[in-house]
Amino acid sequence: MSTIITMSNELYQIKRILISHINGLLTQDEAIERFSEGELGLSSYGKRMQDWVYSENPNSLLDWVIRELNRTCVHEWVDDEIEMPDESIRKIKYCCHCENNFN
Repeated sequence: MSTIITMSNELYQIKRILISHINGLLTQDEAIERFSEGELGLSSYGKRMQDWVYSENPNSLLDWVIRELNRTCVHEWVDDEIEMPDESIRKIKYCCHCENNFN
């Protein structure tokens, strides 16, 4: 169980870095630097991202990370509501650990 939690934590960190890179908040070099830092830099997932970020589309990497999170996370689903730009309310369901949407 501890290994699964560690893997999920690493994937969640990678997901956040990739989203920041895709949204233009981190350059490719800054993303690679984040993948190289601390425990993430020593992990197999972090090392993979350091290599893959040069050759793969960030959106494809994010899709892969989300699939891995869906496979490894011990999901706890949360029902919530968000306000849309038109002030309507939309109901959503997501995992409180990995923040993936319920599909």
